[in-house]
Amino acid sequence: MSRREEEKIGRAPGPGLNRRRIELNPAGFQAIGNISALNPGENTIYDAWIEVNGNKVTEVEVGTEFHILVHYISENVGGLTWLSCVTAKGDGIENYEDTKVAGSTKEHTARLGNMGKNIMPDKDISLRIKLWMHDDMYQSPPYPDKSLW
Repeated sequence: MSRREEEKIGRAPGPGLNRRRIELNPAGFQAIGNISALNPGENTIYDAWIEVNGNKVTEVEVGTEFHILVHYISENVGGLTWLSCVTAKGDGIENYEDTKVAGSTKEHTARLGNMGKNIMPDKDISLRIKLWMHDDMYQSPPYPDKSLW
């Protein structure tokens, strides 16, 4: 199979002997902290995908680094300064990206890599994707408790 054919069907280029599937499960939105002016209907994950070498894929070669990308919009009607955060967790993979927001709306494509590289294990994986919003600009760590992901 040619590289072009592999890209069309969503596979990472390569010999293909040890490819494993990745399934993404967007889980919606949750606010934490004291944010009270939320309009939950406007907090949405629009798309989530995996990339290898700039190509969207559904299978990744074992041991290969991959990127998790999530396009979302979040709105805090009375917002001044707050954080939006996207988390991914499952089957040995944990990662997040947080973004400081000034104003009421944030539309963003997050590249989840703040906890380091995502490396494909030797098994199919399923990742739960969540969108968060919180008002604690100095929360440490800057993401919700991992047990909630």
